[in-house]
Amino acid sequence: MSKLRYGFALLVIGHTPFAVALEADETVRNRLSGLAVEVGLEYERGNYGTADTTQSWRLPVSLLYSTDDVTVGITLPYVTANSTGSIVLSSRGGGHNMSTRVSSTAQSVSGMGDVKVFATYNLPAAEDSNYQSHLTGRIKFATADENKGLGSGEQDYAVEFGIARTLEKQTYFGSLGYEFVGDSATINYDNVLYGEAGLKYEFNDTYSAGAALDYSQANITTLNNYFALTGFMNYELDKKRDLFLYLLLGLSDSAPDSGAGVSLRYSF
Repeated sequence: MSKLRYGFALLVIGHTPFAVALEADETVRNRLSGLAVEVGLEYERGNYGTADTTQSWRLPVSLLYSTDDVTVGITLPYVTANSTGSIVLSSRGGGHNMSTRVSSTAQSVSGMGDVKVFATYNLPAAEDSNYQSHLTGRIKFATADENKGLGSGEQDYAVEFGIARTLEKQTYFGSLGYEFVGDSATINYDNVLYGEAGLKYEFNDTYSAGAALDYSQANITTLNNYFALTGFMNYELDKKRDLFLYLLLGLSDSAPDSGAGVSLRYSF
């Protein structure tokens, strides 16, 4: 395939609240304590500015460990996708590291995705402060099959600062990050700036819901930037389990037209 055709859909570095939760921005999830396992299921559908429509499913499995100051985690997704023509596939589901690929040789593809790891440090705050902040670092390891179009074959790195303010039952949160995107054998990607702003409302001790607006520069200069709006809900089933659901609406060609996801976390 030509460089133009391959690069046409190399667009986004956005993220969902599910991904945020896995990466320790606990403003949208109940705060972790100790060891936890999380299993999710995500669906996306869109044409990404092309003439073809791609549907994709992801099954991310994550292992996380948290103390009062630090949270670390690792995520490995299984990916399957099909299309009416060329497949447009992003490595969403566990990280901001989401270089998008396209395959014009098959109308279906499946396999293991890229492994993503992260570490978050919760910055100290005054005892009477209603602000929380964190610094996060992420690495995407190129473990997905590049020949299938499941990965770029290169590692990506990201750093991020996040902050949240809680006023009674409302929490306002935002983040700003920068990702260093590895170039593939055929594409020179741009590094990107990305961010998020959102609101969460706690209805009671077990149930909360909110919305977030996500933005990212495109990693190809000829493409549109990424914008998406996500509504989410978190429900604590018991002391060890909590359920998280989201719905996504794409606001630009770089984002999927629609998406949804569910995850279940079990804390030991």
